[in-house]
Amino acid sequence: MDIRLNFQVYDSRDPKEFIIIDTSRWEHLSEKTSIIEITLPGESKPVIRYYTKGVNVFNSEMLYLSCDDCGDAFEDLPDGIYKITVKGSPDKFNKTRQYLRTTKTRLKLDQLYINAAGCFNSNEDSRKTVIKINEIDFLLKSAEANTRAGNNEIAQELFFKAQKILDKNSKCKTCK
Repeated sequence: MDIRLNFQVYDSRDPKEFIIIDTSRWEHLSEKTSIIEITLPGESKPVIRYYTKGVNVFNSEMLYLSCDDCGDAFEDLPDGIYKITVKGSPDKFNKTRQYLRTTKTRLKLDQLYINAAGCFNSNEDSRKTVIKINEIDFLLKSAEANTRAGNNEIAQELFFKAQKILDKNSKCKTCK
């Protein structure tokens, strides 16, 4: 059988971590060292870590984003496009994926859903809020689809547009 490196990014919906699930067929490389390179949103140099064949959890400490005097608490990971590469030894065996992390943005969208549902009725303001929620969700899904297709510039534009609309519509409004 051939070596086939593969992995899935699992978004736990926790802004402090994400999980990489290894689904590779390592064959004779199963006992050899492997690494993972993670390029964070807006960065050009990857964070390089040893890679465990199985399940890998990444947080701010693992990605060198924690501050020294923050105590034991992990910081939220940034939303945006991550470039993730798993490499076997020799590194001619590798797999790269682009991952658009939208966890913090979706948590903010969740709050908009909660607020809208709390005062949902058939008035014009309620309908406008639902339309905005659907627009934001559509833009996020389109950005994720474009990331999977390798259209990172388009994905980034759509993601920023969704965040802008979300920010504009997240102001606390009371039900009438």
